[in-house]
Amino acid sequence: MARGECDKGPRIQASLRAVGQESRTPPYAGVEGPVVGVMRTIAIASGKGGVGKTNIAVNLALSLSQRGKRVLLLDADLGLANVDIVLGLTCRKTLHDVVAGKERLADVVVNINERFQVLPASSGVLEMERLAPEQRMSLAQELRSLAAPYDVLLIDTAAGMTENVMFFTRMADDVLLVATPEPTAITDTYAMIKVLRTRHDVQSIALLVNQVVTAAQGAEVHQTLNRVLQQFFGIQLTYAGYLFRDGALQHAVRERRPVVTSRPQALVSSSFRTLAAHFDQLFRSPPRTLDADFWSALSRENLTPIDRAPLSQPPPS
Repeated sequence: MARGECDKGPRIQASLRAVGQESRTPPYAGVEGPVVGVMRTIAIASGKGGVGKTNIAVNLALSLSQRGKRVLLLDADLGLANVDIVLGLTCRKTLHDVVAGKERLADVVVNINERFQVLPASSGVLEMERLAPEQRMSLAQELRSLAAPYDVLLIDTAAGMTENVMFFTRMADDVLLVATPEPTAITDTYAMIKVLRTRHDVQSIALLVNQVVTAAQGAEVHQTLNRVLQQFFGIQLTYAGYLFRDGALQHAVRERRPVVTSRPQALVSSSFRTLAAHFDQLFRSPPRTLDADFWSALSRENLTPIDRAPLSQPPPS
């Protein structure tokens, strides 16, 4: 089995054909020469687990590919990966093999369709949660070498503020933070934004509110966070919109099929298409991924321990 060595069940194969024929060649093998600085890198993160981040990463990637963008999705929840589950994949090679020195990063790329590829991670491998700074930098540098053919790199991080998460969010051009209307999710999102902005100088952060019942509910979550962030830190939080709570998504997850291809008429699928349609307007930071000065600065930052001092300002209420 070539490249990435992942099995796709018959239902997932049929579902993914909706966005193009599966490629049987390496990703974009016909692209001539490197296209420096064109790949936009978006880290999809959350302060709290269980907010739907991985489903968002997969379905947004597919929606972007439907609009003609060339997308690479990195499963950066390195110890508890789920991208393969949502896509119905069974992978023999993962990022764990890359970190262990058994494979090159290019050898674990999985072709989902002609415009969408995945870098799968492992699950239940404790050492992947505890990568040394040098291992993270090595992985990121290999990502840099893969960047040229793609328009977008989506990084599905783990939840919370681990050192792996902070590294991948600093590496990105923009951060898409996922929250829900639950008070705990809002509080954790506030803490995440504060740390990213004030301690790691992450400037471009957008909020996506998942599992809303009405559009007004999503806007209310954004307004609550934005008011407190402006009051204490002068931060203007970009609003990326909302995704409706929809039983179709839960059915798709149980079937291990992305909802945008298995149930394209569902309300939440329409929400994903809207997010993809506004992608370029939401994320405008100049791509830094192939900038040598950026990598030099990131390397220096990566050797600095994460600051775990307590938050000094009250969370939103």
